[in-house]
Amino acid sequence: MTTVESPGPRPAFDLNAFMALAGELTADSADRLAAFYAEDCAFRDPFQEVRGRAAVAAIYRHMFRQLHMPVFRDIHMLGSTLNDCGQRFVIAWRFEFAFRSAGSRHAIDGCSLLEIDSRGLIGRHVDYWDASLLMQELPIAGTLIRWLRRKIGHAGPAYP
Repeated sequence: MTTVESPGPRPAFDLNAFMALAGELTADSADRLAAFYAEDCAFRDPFQEVRGRAAVAAIYRHMFRQLHMPVFRDIHMLGSTLNDCGQRFVIAWRFEFAFRSAGSRHAIDGCSLLEIDSRGLIGRHVDYWDASLLMQELPIAGTLIRWLRRKIGHAGPAYP
């Protein structure tokens, strides 16, 4: 007869600490935020898909090089699940930024799916947000995106 030892409780993931650090994120704190991720994690957003903690930290640092004063605001949990496969959190946020220091500020609302692995680290992070909102601000692509929105979209009252 073979006995299988129970692996014991999973290490806890501190979602509140993660959200607080994300809300105060700077280029210098990118590695501290990346410490919440597993070494072999997967990260995906509308523009990129990377693997590994170092790659996630690089995305956050790159964001500060490319954008003026990027900040995540109103970060809060929308829901969570716990099952045999692990724990998942869905968090909502507002991302604010400018393309250059003299440029106008932009805001994008989105959410992130965080899958926590057996070590209590983020094993998979998927961001969901409307990339067309960002692309319509670009000179050439923006003209096409705005035209498509007018062509395909409903002509009713605008959403605030």
